[in-house]
Amino acid sequence: VIYGISHSSAAVTDNLAKKISQEALKYNFNNSPVLQVGLVHCAVGSPGASEGEHKPYAPCSLEDLNNPRLNYWALGHIHTRSKLRERPVAVYPGNTQGLHINEQGSKGCVLVELEAGLDPRLKFCPLAGVEWLQLDFELTAQTTVSSIGDELLVNLRELISTLHIQTSS
Repeated sequence: VIYGISHSSAAVTDNLAKKISQEALKYNFNNSPVLQVGLVHCAVGSPGASEGEHKPYAPCSLEDLNNPRLNYWALGHIHTRSKLRERPVAVYPGNTQGLHINEQGSKGCVLVELEAGLDPRLKFCPLAGVEWLQLDFELTAQTTVSSIGDELLVNLRELISTLHIQTSS
């Protein structure tokens, strides 16, 4: 059973996670192994607080995700992949492609395998065709344009070797 809520406006201030949790508590499947998932676009944290650059869209708390009948919470809104709870498991998978330089690193989806009586199995699957990365190096009074280029090439070669990318010289 998947519980989710749609919305009709861009700005949602209602606690949608709490509504989903309350809805899931209404149903009794007579101890049969029915898997239940909460699916919600929300900002987990204190109501009214901002998640960095993210607006407090449909704010809720971690406690609102504490429903023993749900096997998994699939969360949306925050573009950084993170696991917020162990039981029930609650995950922001992040986004499938970094949208700008501040969304660095590997992006993709989280494959979730659910089986009655077992903890969910999570596997990150990279999908992004392009990854934003930041290279840092020190500039001094002796730095020349040529040395910046040389340092950049060293950093890029090192990065490429860690990513196992084939290049031609």
